Amino acid sequence: MLSLLKQVFSQATNKILIGTLVIMTSWNLYTQITTRELKSKHLELISDNGVLVRENETLTNSIETNVETIKQLKDSIAKYETLNNDLQENLLISNGKVRVLQEKLNKHNLTDLSIKKPTLIEKRMQNATNETFTNFFDFTGPFN
Repeated sequence: MLSLLKQVFSQATNKILIGTLVIMTSWNLYTQITTRELKSKHLELISDNGVLVRENETLTNSIETNVETIKQLKDSIAKYETLNNDLQENLLISNGKVRVLQEKLNKHNLTDLSIKKPTLIEKRMQNATNETFTNFFDFTGPFN
């Protein structure tokens, strides 16, 4: 009976050992495959992270450039507003001068004056024309 028990237990022990060996081999194979997949995923994530870091740097540079451009545009707007105000003031002054000249012309009847004193009017008209051309040529610069 003892030998029968030994034989049964030895067969059971062998089955347990073989079962344990199969389980351990399967577990080892599973961990190797899982580890390989995890390493592959890890490398892929590192690669994706590198791409994201480069994209993040590019976006950061773009944002900095945009902020600088906006600052320059705001400065330009302030500058142009100042220039526009100066031009408006100059326009008002010029309009006042034009109004004064129109009032002077309205006071004098140049047609009657040119009939009565043609040489006086002709001389003044010629001098004004010459002055206008001189100013025009001074303003536009030499043609040479």
